[in-house]
Amino acid sequence: QIGDQLRTDDNRLRLFLVGVIEPVNPNDERWWGDLMPFFYDRPPNFSVQPDTVTLSAIVHPTTAADYFGSDTTWRILTDLSQINVGNVTETAVSLERVDTIMRNYQATLETRLPELIAGYQEELANARVTLFLLSIQSLIFVLYTLTMISSFLLDQSQSELASLAGRGFNSGQITRIFAVEGLLLALVAAPLGPPLARLVLQAWGRLTGTFVPSYIPSESWMLALVAILFGWVTLVTAVYLGTRGSILDWQRRLARPPQLAGWQRAYLDVFLLLLGGLIYWQLADSGSLLSSVGEAAGQADPFLLVGPSLLLIGVALLFLRIFPLLLRLVAWLTRQVDGLILPFGLARLSRDPVGPSRVVLLISLAAGLTLFVSTFENSFANRQAEVAHYQTGADLRVQVPNEAPSDVVTAVAAVDGVQTWSPVFESTVRYAEQLGRQAQMIAVDPDTFADVAWYAPGISTLVMKDMMPALRPGVGDAIPAIFSVGAFPQKKQVGDQVRYVVGQHRVTFEVRGVIQNFPATTGAFFITNLNEIEAAVNVAALSGPWGGSKEVWMTVSPAQHDEVVATVNGSQASGEVVRIVADARQQTRALAANMVAQQALGALNLNAATLTVLSIGIFLMVHFFAAKRRIYEFSLLRSMGLSARQLLGLLSLEGVMMMFLGLLAGSGLGFGLAAVMRPFLSRSLAVALGGDTIHQIVVNVPETAVLYLLLIAFYGLALAALLFTLLRSGIHRVLRIGEE
Repeated sequence: QIGDQLRTDDNRLRLFLVGVIEPVNPNDERWWGDLMPFFYDRPPNFSVQPDTVTLSAIVHPTTAADYFGSDTTWRILTDLSQINVGNVTETAVSLERVDTIMRNYQATLETRLPELIAGYQEELANARVTLFLLSIQSLIFVLYTLTMISSFLLDQSQSELASLAGRGFNSGQITRIFAVEGLLLALVAAPLGPPLARLVLQAWGRLTGTFVPSYIPSESWMLALVAILFGWVTLVTAVYLGTRGSILDWQRRLARPPQLAGWQRAYLDVFLLLLGGLIYWQLADSGSLLSSVGEAAGQADPFLLVGPSLLLIGVALLFLRIFPLLLRLVAWLTRQVDGLILPFGLARLSRDPVGPSRVVLLISLAAGLTLFVSTFENSFANRQAEVAHYQTGADLRVQVPNEAPSDVVTAVAAVDGVQTWSPVFESTVRYAEQLGRQAQMIAVDPDTFADVAWYAPGISTLVMKDMMPALRPGVGDAIPAIFSVGAFPQKKQVGDQVRYVVGQHRVTFEVRGVIQNFPATTGAFFITNLNEIEAAVNVAALSGPWGGSKEVWMTVSPAQHDEVVATVNGSQASGEVVRIVADARQQTRALAANMVAQQALGALNLNAATLTVLSIGIFLMVHFFAAKRRIYEFSLLRSMGLSARQLLGLLSLEGVMMMFLGLLAGSGLGFGLAAVMRPFLSRSLAVALGGDTIHQIVVNVPETAVLYLLLIAFYGLALAALLFTLLRSGIHRVLRIGEE
């Protein structure tokens, strides 16, 4: 109390107690996590000697210097909000430099910032594997889009190229004209692309509350230059190849369109399929290209992550190889259908399948990557919930005093929202032969425990309901128990009898099984029967370090989870205070709060949205100009009696067919990519999974259905805008006699 005196053993110093204080908020940043001024320690004493009590006291600095050996410490406040992604490396280097300077003055710098930064950088390095895959997928999509546009421009300019070649221009002259035009456009696009992308990214960052660096990374400029150079080379190559022929060759190709594209005639799809399969096999076998030992344990060679993408793209390209055959089959099956639009539209698509196949592949890539992101993100969140439940043991674990009567447990379990519950008693016990060997004893009710706790898929092949019958009492006096591998004795077998000290009582257990792990438990442990323990030991009388904890494990309604927490935590039941010691939903939120995982998943979503918008724009552009190129064909059909409504129906049929086939191929591409990338991407995000990996791909059917509807709606709007624009341009006009 205030006014008391404290003396040292030699009576050299006498302290007068002038105040007793405690922190209002121990977690406030002003304490730096160091509560030494309020330190109190009274270790358990099992002898007759007086207790040893350690107190902390705040005294005048002069008194401390005169009577105690001491060190002087300066606490420097830092503005942690100034440390961000852009300067985190520079901050770590500066801290190392300050530490070196301080050591020259025989002083030390104590801070956990370097440790935190190092942990962040390690997680970031792992997450960059995901971002590397993301960049490769985006680059493949962009390069294919550029290739398709180049092929489309070549088709649009084929008559002009054939005319120039027929009038004496050689291939080099024609190619140089288009090369200069393309180079001028590339010089304009190169400096504009990355800044425009940064503006879009900053807008996305403001909407999602994500930090976006103000500078443009050098990698962005490099990727932009690669895309521009590839597009220019593709255009020049396409033009050069297109000039090798006369106007008669062009008219012959119009009369008899090729059934296979150039890359199909070169068997590029087969090559990509074999290459992707080889890389994926090597990745799954060893995780490295040249050796079976990777540089980082548990990490895959990031360059090999391209393999699964190439494998599935090869499969998609093979689908396009059979695309003309499918069109011919459908056209043959519908040849007897009444009406003109369906048979005529299918016959035209089957006659010239190269152009539509480009659009189908574009839609399939965009839809596939979008579905991949949705499926992987849903599987990731589902695994976080499974791991969180396994780490906490149940939806909620409520601790009640050991001496609390049974009606306290009944009152807690009667809270509205609690579905099932099971009593549990946990205690640290000692191996009787070597008291220094300790284990965690978990006493459960075999009849109800399997209703509240279970193994997460992939963590163990055991089933909780199959384990519990082993804990039922037998004919002897020994209490049945299932031991962990690490619990003593080491060479135990089923049927052995083992003695442990529970509190101060020696209890004999019978080994009914040996397992590796158990929910909410790490280290050495064993599972036993709660009723048998309560009959052998007075649990309510246990205290001190061997006292244990009486708990209620329960499952609760997801809709009422937060209400149950608010009602139970800190409440009183029959005069006893109860509190929640573990919350699966809170643990799930903690795992989901991992910054690196959030940024990686956010980047995946942003990438999918960007590619979808790009594919819709290209879908609209290709259809518009392709329809404009067919204006004489449509006018001739109009002069032969085809109505404007039938003409629009024909265009709609072609667009819907390509959209349907593209989404169908994209579904297989997206789900397949999520399945083959599951083990490798989840390793990179293992911290957000509690050190685990995604066990299986989980498809959220309602969410996937909504995603399909959105894709169909967006492509449908693009098709409607196309039809409206074509009508405004006069594509439905009848061909005049003079023009014919």
